[in-house]
Amino acid sequence: MESLIQQFNIDVRAVQPILFTMLEHMHTGLQGPSHSMLMIPTFTDVPSKPVNGLYLALDFGGTNFRCLLLNIKHNEILDSWSDSRKIDPQIPTSKELMSVLGGFIQDFLHLHEKELTPRPDILYTGYTFSFPTEQTSLNSGTLVHWTKEFITKGCVGEDPVKQLQEELNKRNLDWVKIIAMCNDTVGTLCTRRLTDPSVEIGVILGTGSNASYREKISNIKKLDPKAIYSSDHMLINMEWGSFSGMPQNEFDKIIFEKTKEHSSQPFEKQISGRYLPMMAREALRKAILTGCVFNGLWGDGSTLSDEEKSPFSDIHREMWDEKHRLRGEEMEEIIWDESEKKEKVEEILRQLWCKSNPRLKLREGVTLQLSDLSLVQQLFKAILTRSARLSAIAVSAVVIHIVKGFIEEAKEKGRSETDYLAKHPKITAAIDGSLFTHNRGYKEEMARSVELCLDSVKGYCLTSSSSSSSSATPSSSTETSVSFSFPSIIPEVVLEATNDGSGIGAAVIVAANS
Repeated sequence: MESLIQQFNIDVRAVQPILFTMLEHMHTGLQGPSHSMLMIPTFTDVPSKPVNGLYLALDFGGTNFRCLLLNIKHNEILDSWSDSRKIDPQIPTSKELMSVLGGFIQDFLHLHEKELTPRPDILYTGYTFSFPTEQTSLNSGTLVHWTKEFITKGCVGEDPVKQLQEELNKRNLDWVKIIAMCNDTVGTLCTRRLTDPSVEIGVILGTGSNASYREKISNIKKLDPKAIYSSDHMLINMEWGSFSGMPQNEFDKIIFEKTKEHSSQPFEKQISGRYLPMMAREALRKAILTGCVFNGLWGDGSTLSDEEKSPFSDIHREMWDEKHRLRGEEMEEIIWDESEKKEKVEEILRQLWCKSNPRLKLREGVTLQLSDLSLVQQLFKAILTRSARLSAIAVSAVVIHIVKGFIEEAKEKGRSETDYLAKHPKITAAIDGSLFTHNRGYKEEMARSVELCLDSVKGYCLTSSSSSSSSATPSSSTETSVSFSFPSIIPEVVLEATNDGSGIGAAVIVAANS
């Protein structure tokens, strides 16, 4: 069992090559099309003026769709009204999906007709659309591919703003104008930035995961060099879920194989709330089948195969069967069962056993050994801890990129590296999402890991080899040595929970650009 748990152990003080790889991928994504992180320009910067007015925010981030009506004055929300509904990822066509979204918006506006009286000529609207979308302007773009197990046809390759606006127009809601699109990380960054000027990073750690940060426009080489922008910085939607450079174990590969898009979003599948219970179930299944825990407990099960004896067998059912799958809440309850006999751990496991295979019975009078229950708890905790540490590594890479930008800016102005620290004594990452906000100990483990990770690379010089070729023939390739120096001075990094950034942020961005 120890070797199985060890597969989830990450030493954040020995990840310099991983940081270097992520920084390289960030740089590549800023230059042009990338096979890894898309590094999408969002055509907006953080708010630079006070936010005032009545705005509608639409938030489509996964299995929920929300409408929020916000009355903002001097950056403070005076009044807010919101409602949400579940969205089925299996909706087959874009027409049906748009009908569901448009109908809900129509009902929401009718419900809040009083707050909209007299009706404005234009209700400025922001749309948080948290799926990989290549933006071409503030309110237009193309959906690159679905994530979070969505399968709806007729959306990939299309403009999500255009599709929803056309649906609103059909319903005589053409006075509702979507003038800004963002994803949840950008919204989270902008929301926190209203009250904290040290915020440079926005992160989502929930059902899925992604991040955004502020980038100097001159570094975004894939932008039109002739275009004129209102700021010298722009927010970048990293789409870091597609990063493939984190260490992977056998269970990562199982999850990749069992999800709909096998090679898509590898990093997201290693850390986010939708996939961690899958990871826990797969790891526990192996522990049982290899006799690490609960060995020899089977009674009336002689005709069952080893796979069927696993309480989390996926034989005869889809991976995402809501009835049988381990839920995130159950995983958390197992991790934090502090009772002497681990009663909650046993209760949850027994329930899952019965749901998974009613044919399987434990021998009469048999109790689950406390030592086995404790091992299951350790396994699940190791999986959650690895998520926090991998997230910390990714945040650390973004911090290093930002710090190097600060230093370059200081040098351009003839200042020393220490001068930038006086101007930027702190970098804050605004973080939203249930994984970060609802799991006890996650924030603390992540913050500790960021500190350890960054302390371990200060002033570190990494030399790596990379292949270059002047033609298509392998014989012409050459090995070149690449040297990378990490900053010797890194400011304090603070992780701040930011509630509802994905919703409020859309309204903030609309206000900043209207």
